[in-house]
Parts: sequence; C-alpha cells; structure tokens
Amino acid sequence: MAAAPYALLATLAFALGTTLQQRGALQTEASATQARFYVQIFTRKAWLLGGLFQILGGILQLVALAHGPLVVVEPILAFNLVFALPLGHWLTAQEVRRRQVTGACVVTFGVVAFVVIGQPEGGSATPTTARWLVVTLLVVVAGAGCLLAARGRSAAVVAGLVGGAAGIAFGFEAAIAKEFTHVFGIGISHTLTHWSTYALIVIALVGSVLEQASLKAGVLPPAMAALGVLSLLVGVALGVALFGDRLAHEPAGVFAGAFALAITVVGLIVLVRPTAHVAAADRPA
Repeated sequence: MAAAPYALLATLAFALGTTLQQRGALQTEASATQARFYVQIFTRKAWLLGGLFQILGGILQLVALAHGPLVVVEPILAFNLVFALPLGHWLTAQEVRRRQVTGACVVTFGVVAFVVIGQPEGGSATPTTARWLVVTLLVVVAGAGCLLAARGRSAAVVAGLVGGAAGIAFGFEAAIAKEFTHVFGIGISHTLTHWSTYALIVIALVGSVLEQASLKAGVLPPAMAALGVLSLLVGVALGVALFGDRLAHEPAGVFAGAFALAITVVGLIVLVRPTAHVAAADRPA
C-alpha cells in the first residue's frame, strides 16, 4: 500500500500537533466558550508549534489520499490516539490509567484487523452533487447533536462529545480532500475554480475550532479517542458512499471488516468513559 507510509507520518504529525496545541490551550485563561480564547491561543508558542505539525499532517494526509483510498488512509490515521496518549502524558501531564491503555489497545487491534482482514479497496465512483448535499446535511446534524449533548456535562464527557464533533468534521474533511486530490491533478486553474478547494479550507477551520474546544476541556484521552475513531468511521462510511470504496470481495471478509470496526467502537467507549473519581470531580455545579 503506497499510501500507508504517508498516512503513518501524517498520524504522528497530527498526534504531536494535537498535544502541543492542548499544552498551549491549557495555558490560556479564557474558557473555550469565550471568543477571546481563540485569540489567546495564538500567543502561545506551544500552540503555534502544534499548528505547524497539524499543517504538516494535513499535507501528508493529502499525499496519502493521492496514493490510496479513504478506506485505507482513515483507519491508519486513527492511530493518532495511540501516539497521543504517551505524548499527552509527557507534554501536558495527562494521567493515563489502565482503562485508557486498555481502550487504546482495543482500538489499535480493531484498526489493524480492519485493514488486514477487511482488505479495503478503493472505488472508482464519482460523487454526484446530490450525494454531496445529503452527506453535508447529515454531517451538520450529527456534529450539532454532539455539541448540544455536551452542554452541562462533566469535563471528560465534554471532551469526548466535542472531540466527536471534531472527528465528524475531520472525517468529512478527508472525503473533501480526496475530491480535492482528483481536482488538483487536473491543473491549478481548475483547482482554483472548484468548490472542493474552498470547502476544504472551511471544514478544516471548523474542525480545528472544535478540536481546540475539546482540548480546552483538559482531558486528552476521550477527546483524542472520539476524534480519532469518529473520523475513522465517518471517513470509511463516506469512502463507501461517495467514492465506491469497498471491503473484501467475499461476504466473510466484509463481515470481518465490519466486526473489526465494531471492536474499534468498543475501544472508544472504554476510553471515553471517565473513572468515578474523575466524573465526580468534573461534574458541573
């Protein structure tokens, strides 16, 4: 798989960028619901350095998508939570407990099983305008649902739900990025007049804002898990729905791939669920 090395490098860049940006976000005085928070983060060196790694990750992701389908690239990108847990412990003093390590291991197993057993392959379908409109509506509804559900919840749950909204946005961004790689291959003039160029910028900004809000909650594991896994699930789903990507040719392989994704979701639940003392400490007054 020519895309795999680029996807792995993108994963490492995203994980390092995310933890550095959390370090910068936690150094601000304002809360994520205040507009000045998004001004203050630009004065933090750690956040700016993290932004450079995020840009590097985005470039590597585009290269990976130019060499392979969404159903291959997105599962590999889900490994960012595996890298982010030790990086978060090192850079932001995050407490990583046995349950979170177990969840990360389960997610890792699910992703590897999906790639190896599911045997994902790229499709050749060209998404229609109607499909893009339907997908956009579903993404907006799902993301808004996560944000509404996060209101008044504990820090760990807020981190998970807002991180989930960011994951949905980034999964959608990956689909747009795949479209963009096709357009970019035609030429610069066509790229500058195509909708995907500007949609990619907008959704990347939306995802970044949501990611910063999830990091500001101060609980890295659920934020990273929800972001990584929902980005994976949305990316895979859109790869199939929009571009005709598919799993193994045999029904048994398709079932095994779907089961591997289910295992990944179980890992997410284990990772997101806060421990009793964290839930009690973070419960809003």
